[in-house]
Amino acid sequence: MDDEVDELTEQIVVQLPMGLAEDDLDLRNRLGDAIEAKLAELELGEFDGGDIGSGTMNLFAYVAPEHWQQAFAAVHSIVDEFDLLEVALIARRDTSDEDADLVIVWPEGSDREFSY
Repeated sequence: MDDEVDELTEQIVVQLPMGLAEDDLDLRNRLGDAIEAKLAELELGEFDGGDIGSGTMNLFAYVAPEHWQQAFAAVHSIVDEFDLLEVALIARRDTSDEDADLVIVWPEGSDREFSY
């Protein structure tokens, strides 16, 4: 992967509801560590951390547009390994367009609301 961070313009956001585990922060951190390791191993992008609030947990990563499908598949696989696909929202945002909205890509066709 090229070291140019500016090329990592596609954001992947994984959102989970609070209350999934006895320690939500620990769950978010373990999931984040797994996403970070997989993206680094496959040289697909960079994990950027997470936040907790408003009843949800979010994890953020950045990838190059040409690696989007591979990165999404890797993140989706990790969320599945944690048995969280039924409750997770995964969204995409083009950060090169400051007016771009998040687009929910998992579950496909979802009408669930993404909250920040």
